[in-house]
Amino acid sequence: MRSMNGKRIAALLLPAAIWLGVPALSAAEAAPAAEQVYRLPVGQVKLSELSVPPVIRLVDPKASEETGKLYAYLHGLRAAKYLLYGQQIQEPEEAARWGKQRKQGAVQDDPAIVMLDLHVFGKLLHEKQVNGGKKPLTFFQAEKKVKAELMHYAAAWHEREILQGLSVDPPNFALVQEKGKVNETWDYSDDTSHVLTEGLVPRILPGGDLNPVFTGYLDLAADYAQMLQEKGIPVVFYPYPESSSEHVWWGTAGCSDAEFRNLYRYTVEYLRDVRQAHNLLYAYTPGKDAESGVIDPRYPGDAFVDLQELPILYPGDLDRMVATSEYQLLSASRAANYRALKVTRRDAAPQYGYFLTPAAADIRPSTKLRAKVAGSPREVRFVAYDMEGQPVCEKRGMEDADWIYYAVFTKADLKQIGAIKGRIDLLADGICMDSLQVSFWPTVK
Repeated sequence: MRSMNGKRIAALLLPAAIWLGVPALSAAEAAPAAEQVYRLPVGQVKLSELSVPPVIRLVDPKASEETGKLYAYLHGLRAAKYLLYGQQIQEPEEAARWGKQRKQGAVQDDPAIVMLDLHVFGKLLHEKQVNGGKKPLTFFQAEKKVKAELMHYAAAWHEREILQGLSVDPPNFALVQEKGKVNETWDYSDDTSHVLTEGLVPRILPGGDLNPVFTGYLDLAADYAQMLQEKGIPVVFYPYPESSSEHVWWGTAGCSDAEFRNLYRYTVEYLRDVRQAHNLLYAYTPGKDAESGVIDPRYPGDAFVDLQELPILYPGDLDRMVATSEYQLLSASRAANYRALKVTRRDAAPQYGYFLTPAAADIRPSTKLRAKVAGSPREVRFVAYDMEGQPVCEKRGMEDADWIYYAVFTKADLKQIGAIKGRIDLLADGICMDSLQVSFWPTVK
């Protein structure tokens, strides 16, 4: 989660409509002047004082027991009006420093949460493969060394009761491909997240030429998550932060709302269903540019989001927040052992649906609509509406692969509809799963 001026961000977490803060400070702020140190309430948080939800339901129905307990714990902290003090780690040397130091930062204590950027994994992997000019290491040799190093830090944080997060603001994968491979593997060490390439998101999703480059990067996240999963450590996962901004390729200047939604959804499905990482809480991080109280067109949907976050990009925001808020900062030494919580789960197979294509909002003769619908519906339909919300055409979805349904609006269909603006709803067993705002064109242009 990098801001344009290079400073770490503070953040607000919203787990299931409940606000929780997670401030993160820069290295310069890690040793503040005496007057900048925030006073913390005396005493440790008691689990018995937290109001946790009686029943929880997560994005991942197979999520580990510890992951469910962490989710419930975050709810309880919000009800008790606590803000988690955290530290963002974006470089390998920062991981080393925070892996061993204590009593530092603006609260002179361990942070309540450490958020590792996946960029650290990619950079360490590249460094190990290059091997300082000596005999280059293979990917598997380098990965083994990187995992051991990061696991050393993660184990230290876990022992000190520090919660752990993983943020993902990835490089531009077109540039990764152009740069070529190092020892037969892609080099993800460059920070090119701010470089915009037209049409990048469709190229990295399934069917695109950059999909193998993208999934290789997601594999790094999965490898890290599974490494912690084996130790019983849950992770708050922050993919694609500041998605409402214009300065990153997954932001509003780099991709459409529909493209971003599918990018986020595919990431969840790949980590959860393909790589079987079951210790992640999925956080949605729209950014400071997001408008409060306005429906977010980039929101991936409740089926894909456990937590919502609104970043605060400037250190002064934390000062004002602490001064004016009724919340209290919480560091690691005051945190409770959330693993002692008893949590009731209501897990079920995921039920959701969303449009895959078309990427453009123009519906022309022979335009093929494709959608992914989970949950084994009895019937899938694509229903077209005019601007007044009146249905003008309906097509039954035909299944052409697992969970993939399609329909085609013919020339006759579009002649019946006319040249109008409207929308198409994706319905599964009569329930609207997704909507697409479109323009209907009876003739080819």
